[in-house]
Amino acid sequence: MVKTLGALLREIDRHHWEDSLFVEADARLSASTRSQVVKTDPYTLEPLEPVEPALRRLLSVQDVQGIVSNARQQVASATVAQLIEALQYYVFNDAFVDFAATATRRSDPASGQRD
Repeated sequence: MVKTLGALLREIDRHHWEDSLFVEADARLSASTRSQVVKTDPYTLEPLEPVEPALRRLLSVQDVQGIVSNARQQVASATVAQLIEALQYYVFNDAFVDFAATATRRSDPASGQRD
């Protein structure tokens, strides 16, 4: 079933760790990004059930669960926006986000970072 990414991140612990998260292929990750959790073959990562044609595999549910868990350890009541920030950071850096460090960079004009 296709849902928004925000909805899936809030309920990610309800999904089996061997499944995969599929998202819109050309969309920027946001709370409204169309997404689907799909059972996949553990060896080939090929979907074992129908996937919406416009969706592509992003990560395993196990990875997403780890990202969400890490975000919630840093920010107990992490918002959907923070969960998506953590997901984007992981996708682009292959590492967990450090919310304290990113907040420091955002507030320090000398860092060269922009919101």
